[in-house]
Amino acid sequence: MIEQIGLDEAKAAFSELPANLRAALIRSINNVVPTAYDLGVEKITSQVALTKTYVKSRLYVSQKASNTDPMAVISGRVRSTQLRRYSGTQLFAPAKLPGKRRLAGTSVKVKTGGSPKTLNHAWIIKLKYGEQDARMGLTMGIAQRTGSGRNDYRILYGPSVAQVWRDAKEEIRPEVEQLLADEWRKQMRDGL
Repeated sequence: MIEQIGLDEAKAAFSELPANLRAALIRSINNVVPTAYDLGVEKITSQVALTKTYVKSRLYVSQKASNTDPMAVISGRVRSTQLRRYSGTQLFAPAKLPGKRRLAGTSVKVKTGGSPKTLNHAWIIKLKYGEQDARMGLTMGIAQRTGSGRNDYRILYGPSVAQVWRDAKEEIRPEVEQLLADEWRKQMRDGL
């Protein structure tokens, strides 16, 4: 993982390497990317209460190393994650009429291992999205009142996968760098 500051210099040095060393470096980087991806998913789900399935659907390898660019990139979806994804649960309280109940806020848990938080004046609402989302069951969100009017509410969002990935990638960096060094040694031993 090369810092952005020295990227042009690193690319220039890469282009001057002999072809067999360039090929070995590209193989090394691309062989380590799947493991780095898996480490990223593990780190993200250890920090926030999102499912691995959801994180895997929002984290992807956006670039593999090639002859023209020796850098692989793992990216997260930038769009905010609806707060309901963080274990959003509708809470109820007894109503004045016997056997009835009323809305009493929403419970969410953003941090893995953290305590659920209650959002007063929040409720789970059906969202109007396209046909595809409706078929996938992705039409629910958490709304919170912003005023007294019928439409005075906002949909609540939590950290996006990209936001959590920014911190997580720095935490896995030492392990990924070691994996890359080990893979480079293996490539040099086996291929040259």
